[in-house]
Amino acid sequence: MQTLFFDFSSGLRARIDRYYRYNDYWIWAQPGLEPSMNYTIVLKDGEDGYACFTKGHNSFFTNDPTQTLGYADSFLADYLLHRAKQFALSWTLQQMDQSSSRLRTYDMVEPLTKSHFTVLRLDDFGLSLIVNATSHRPYKIRSLETHATDGNVTNDLLLSNYSTVGFDDNSTLSLQLPDRLQTIFNSTDVFEDVKLDSISINPPFKTGFFDPVLPAGNTPSPQAPKQSSLYPRSEVHEFFEAGLWGGPFESFFNTSAVVVTHPIPDIPQIMTVYVGYADYVQLVLNFTDGVLITDAAPHRSLILIQRVKETLNKTVTHIVPSHHHRDHAGGVPDYVKAGATLVVPDVAKRFYSSINNGHVKFATYNESNPFVLKDENIQFRSLWRDENPHARDWSYGIATSACPTEDEGVIAFVADVWSPDPDDGGMGDAVRFDIGYARQWLDAALEDGLPRGTVVVGAHGGNTTIDKLESLIAITGYEYPDLGTKHWKAGGALCAHQRP
Repeated sequence: MQTLFFDFSSGLRARIDRYYRYNDYWIWAQPGLEPSMNYTIVLKDGEDGYACFTKGHNSFFTNDPTQTLGYADSFLADYLLHRAKQFALSWTLQQMDQSSSRLRTYDMVEPLTKSHFTVLRLDDFGLSLIVNATSHRPYKIRSLETHATDGNVTNDLLLSNYSTVGFDDNSTLSLQLPDRLQTIFNSTDVFEDVKLDSISINPPFKTGFFDPVLPAGNTPSPQAPKQSSLYPRSEVHEFFEAGLWGGPFESFFNTSAVVVTHPIPDIPQIMTVYVGYADYVQLVLNFTDGVLITDAAPHRSLILIQRVKETLNKTVTHIVPSHHHRDHAGGVPDYVKAGATLVVPDVAKRFYSSINNGHVKFATYNESNPFVLKDENIQFRSLWRDENPHARDWSYGIATSACPTEDEGVIAFVADVWSPDPDDGGMGDAVRFDIGYARQWLDAALEDGLPRGTVVVGAHGGNTTIDKLESLIAITGYEYPDLGTKHWKAGGALCAHQRP
């Protein structure tokens, strides 16, 4: 449930009151789905603008979501104000009317529907108004944005279901306003769908209703709204609305915050790393001629590129995202720009075709031909199936020595199908992932011949994200046979003398 309030009497001021409960998808973050999110944000535009939480917040990164956050950081403030303007149709019309001498107009035809529209644009306003040429009603309020993998994109607020709304303080006046607001990405993907229960025009507000009044002891300073190429609005939008925005990552962490472990001590070339906190872990494989990294979380990417250069005196030559979701692939452009080859299934190539202005070195693979990289010390394989859990392009990887013996360890890297937490015996954390996804991966692992003694590194987890495959077998009750390295099949035997 959400209520939006706007005040146009002196610039733009806004207030957002929002309350919601998480559905079962979010058990990975809050197993009890409690407490509910209940917060208030006040916004002010202009040179002294800000966004301020005066009650609660919506971030998973704090222990108590009922605690008042206070002033938002500059990038979040910019997104929230920009979003408020997009919802404030009357404000947009007012700004365009007051700046009519600078207003540019042109005609547009939707390629699919062949519908005709007139576009009104102020270059310094950041929003365009798309008007239906037949009904003359506003149809979309468009924002042009930059996306890490998709490049230049459109973010539209589509306005529909118009109805007549009277003024609270004048019964003789009325406006036609939309009841339904859809946020549509690149004219195809619906991100949000809002149905308005009621609209009031010129309601009475109490004095101080839009003021940033904070609890005693909460005295942060206002942060002026600011855009950033490192944190484009498209990214802030996605992370904030999902409860994952914790502020600019580099404000908290750098290369000194990289933690390295060796899940198989006898194979030092295979490392797990995390930056800052252990709920996001990646594999780093130190090959003779370069370094391969699994997954590409945004902003950690630049830190790891620098860390590899400083500690290994090498470059990252291969980046292998487990799937295209932003928390696992948002850093891909950084690795590609630094010269890395992007390793993805054939079906995922189109997801990344726009990054780095289309200049991408791909290494693609498919179900019958996994990706394999090997030197005299270690090897890595990435595996994809046409029927996958979690995402169309989801894949998992394995790493081991160049020619493992029957007793030698194998590492499997998985994302979003199991969140390991050996500190809880592997069992309590079962509520933080989808058992169906886990069993689907075990089906694939069994078909590939993954050894029962495999050590699993999860991208997400608890205090650590490394556990034995045996733990997942116990959680799921899966009848997994006693396979060893000689039983591996996908992409051929792990060692030339072994036969599946």
